[in-house]
Amino acid sequence: MKSHKTVILLLSLAAVGTALVLAAGEAQTPGRPDQQANDAELRMSIIATTRENANETSVFCVTLENAGDKDVVLNLGMMLANGKVHLPAAIRLILTDTNGQSRELHFFDRRYAAVAGRIDDYVVPLRAGSTYTVKLSLDDYWCPETKQFQLKPKPGEYHIRAELTAKGASCVNSDMEGVKLMNFWKGKLQSDFIMVSSQIVSAQIPNSNSTELFKAAQNGHVGQVRKFLARGFSPNIKDDFGRTPLHLAAAHGHKLTAQTLIEQGAKINASDNAGQTALDYAEINRHSGLSQYLREQGARTGKRKKHTRQLKPSLKFKTIAEFEKEIREPAVFLNSEHICFFAPKRREKETRIVFRYLEKAYGELFQIVGVHTEYKIAVYAFPKGNPHGWGGTSNCSIEYDDFNLDFEKHLEWIQYKVPHVSGYIEEIAHNFVHATKAQFGWEMIGWSLGALVSRKVAPNPILTNQIRKTRAGQHKTYTRYIRNGFVFPSDIPANQCDRIHAWILFECEKRYGAGFWKALFQEIRKDKQSLKDAVRLRDGDAIRNARYQITLDCFDRLPGIGFKKRLTESGISLKIDVKSLHPEKPGWNRRLKES
Repeated sequence: MKSHKTVILLLSLAAVGTALVLAAGEAQTPGRPDQQANDAELRMSIIATTRENANETSVFCVTLENAGDKDVVLNLGMMLANGKVHLPAAIRLILTDTNGQSRELHFFDRRYAAVAGRIDDYVVPLRAGSTYTVKLSLDDYWCPETKQFQLKPKPGEYHIRAELTAKGASCVNSDMEGVKLMNFWKGKLQSDFIMVSSQIVSAQIPNSNSTELFKAAQNGHVGQVRKFLARGFSPNIKDDFGRTPLHLAAAHGHKLTAQTLIEQGAKINASDNAGQTALDYAEINRHSGLSQYLREQGARTGKRKKHTRQLKPSLKFKTIAEFEKEIREPAVFLNSEHICFFAPKRREKETRIVFRYLEKAYGELFQIVGVHTEYKIAVYAFPKGNPHGWGGTSNCSIEYDDFNLDFEKHLEWIQYKVPHVSGYIEEIAHNFVHATKAQFGWEMIGWSLGALVSRKVAPNPILTNQIRKTRAGQHKTYTRYIRNGFVFPSDIPANQCDRIHAWILFECEKRYGAGFWKALFQEIRKDKQSLKDAVRLRDGDAIRNARYQITLDCFDRLPGIGFKKRLTESGISLKIDVKSLHPEKPGWNRRLKES
């Protein structure tokens, strides 16, 4: 009879605190499989997702991606009961509070604090180009420093990051000794930080039935509102947007419902996450009778931020009234310092969710580029079929149809509760690049920035796979172009010739490292006056080519990438921008330099 490695597993506080520590790049014996594994390109991301029940605190999906071309194996911790229980103890969470204080949280599943029986490594094969996602709850983590379980942070916004310390096989049973020979990746990975509110992090989660109270208030069902309040529901409970039932009643003009909520203790001047009170909601939606009643009860408008940045003067739809006239239905208008969003009111919930992602994306892009867009970004979601929803951007106006707001048609939302926002973010990125006057590869700087920030702001395996496939297509086109003697393949549309530039940018980004784009825009800002003055040349191609040459100088000043040399070796002009070659017009010779 085979013997198995049997132990008593006591996950005491001290035991759980024992680190799975292995420094990245640990010395390997030449020729061993795990040396090849450590050459793999692995990435890690984390997103907040929805809770399955009201008793959970926050829930996160941590995704590991093999972005390289080599298959590897990961050890994420332990498995019990012949694989029936998985304990991802190798994944830790770093929680940073509003004061900048960070705490390292360790995995601890209280259901298995003491287990007798077989233990195996939590082995995950990760094929090249594939992903593996682990769902984690904050309930399963504790802080060794403070000896806290069930963390209850103070109100505010927090940042959370995931970390993986991966090692080789450690729980080797006699019938699985071959596991030691597997191609384990060893080292450390970190995700980017994501921002969450204490409403998500805290264990103080309202009962899930409270959503019915919000629905009743929104629909003006006074009897149901009274029933829920009689059951003990608070009239001041808030949703993810910081709205109380009174906010929703006011927004939809339900005076009797608002009166009932106020009589039952609703705080009349409670503000939502944007600083708006119920009176603001009533006035914005033009419910004059309800507004007057609320004022009589002592209601005040909120202390909303003043948004002073201007919209592009030539916009066709600068007010909600103009937009409603165009779409012929009620609309919602969201406004912040740098972005505003017009959408059909029936998509208000989805619009508010997307808006938060776009605000964060704007901030991330500003951190990279270092200058603001020329005007406030106006985002439009026109009903499908409206001719204005053409799917692009023109000088700080982004005009899409409302398909991206139909969440249930997007796998990113269905599987990971992340909206499909990469298109919006790419358009915002194009406007940032336009503000700098930099010129290279048609729109490939903007596309590259959009892909980078989308993965940071709205990470999910579907987006990652889409970008990976796009990159693979760019590489394939570049390879064919080189083999064809610097002639762009005839079976690919001419307007896709900037795939060549996209691949070169990606190669430079990998060569330089994580700070590539920020370093580039530091150089571009040094030449901002020269880029601006190029407009004096008047001719469109002349302006574009002058800015192209200045942009190439900026790229070439970045150490270690030899940008101009790369272009020359790839048959790309150092004087004429690809757009000035007019590849979209008949007669183009399908080359990327002057004849």
